[in-house]
Amino acid sequence: MTRSILKFRGIITRIKEGVNFFLEMVGTLGNIIFEVSDEKIKTFKSLNLSQKANYATHNIINKKGMSEFTGFEPMSIKINISLNQNLGVNVQEELNKINKAFSGHEVLNFILNGQPVGEGKFVIENISEDMKVIGKNGEIISCEINLDLKEYI
Repeated sequence: MTRSILKFRGIITRIKEGVNFFLEMVGTLGNIIFEVSDEKIKTFKSLNLSQKANYATHNIINKKGMSEFTGFEPMSIKINISLNQNLGVNVQEELNKINKAFSGHEVLNFILNGQPVGEGKFVIENISEDMKVIGKNGEIISCEINLDLKEYI
């Protein structure tokens, strides 16, 4: 049967052997694609964005100090990602992508719902991996990854 790929508002419809499969791209972090489809679930369980404004205080004799806005801190993001081979994800491949980006100090574009988050570029400051299920040959079946990202400006 003819295979075609149609892109329409972030939804990709794949027609394969007369059956429609839908893929919804949630977003990307560099070459890590967060997606949900009827073949694969690879997305984050939680996403926490943190922004902070800086203020300087100018002391005045016998009066309250005056505050002055001095700028914003780079945005911080915490992401909890659950990877599971039973949901169509190659867990080891995804772990390798994340660890390569971390150890290579890569600056990653972070896109959600087709829009950049913050200024759009982030680095991985911290990785925590929790291996949930290990297969008989040592392959990772399921794991949870916690990433701490910092906006790169």
